[in-house]
Amino acid sequence: MREIKFRGISKENNKWVFGFYSISAYCSEGTDFTIHPEVRTSIRIEGNTLGQYSGLKDKEGKEIYEGDILTDKDKNTSIVVWIDEWAMFGCMFHDEWELYRLKGVKEIDESMFWTFPIENNQLKVIGNIHENADLFSERSVKADA
Repeated sequence: MREIKFRGISKENNKWVFGFYSISAYCSEGTDFTIHPEVRTSIRIEGNTLGQYSGLKDKEGKEIYEGDILTDKDKNTSIVVWIDEWAMFGCMFHDEWELYRLKGVKEIDESMFWTFPIENNQLKVIGNIHENADLFSERSVKADA
């Protein structure tokens, strides 16, 4: 059975919280994102840090979430994204991610995306885009030698 859960950074203490989430449009500050680690418990989070668990773990057994930065055996870095139009998670290198964010799914090289296997036993979570954006930049992609 697929485990569905989310994470986000707490507005109270700036730490990650895990559980299911909800969105409320009825709070005084506008839209409110909350994570529920347990029944009847809710923690307000920064909405832009919300990320879903992909259902995969890296080579060290760490859960892989949307927004995580991964490295492979060749030291290339990529980011885990949810692609709404394809209803799936994927990994993107920096340039492709920037194009996707600016112009949408039509900018993804579909043939490369669909034929490039994601071998999670070769991938390692090294950070996430919210706390370690410096790990995922144009310079972080290994240049061909």
